[in-house]
Amino acid sequence: MPVLRLTGGDPGIAEIGLSERETLARNGAQIARAAFSDADPADLSGGFVKLFADRKGKLLGACVFGSRAAEHIAPLALALSQ
Repeated sequence: MPVLRLTGGDPGIAEIGLSERETLARNGAQIARAAFSDADPADLSGGFVKLFADRKGKLLGACVFGSRAAEHIAPLALALSQ
């Protein structure tokens, strides 16, 4: 079962599964990063999400940085549990 880590505040940080450091220690790991727009209030107000995967594309972990990060990590937690 993946471990969820939350850091409160605004902006907040929510992480699940392997960390970026743990992912980089694996041979062939991949990291994808996407920024969120300030234009849409449903987005994370200038935050970002990072997805960590193995060489075959299997999700190993994720990090969300921004306002309401704890809410936005939920779908990634579900994906990791499948």
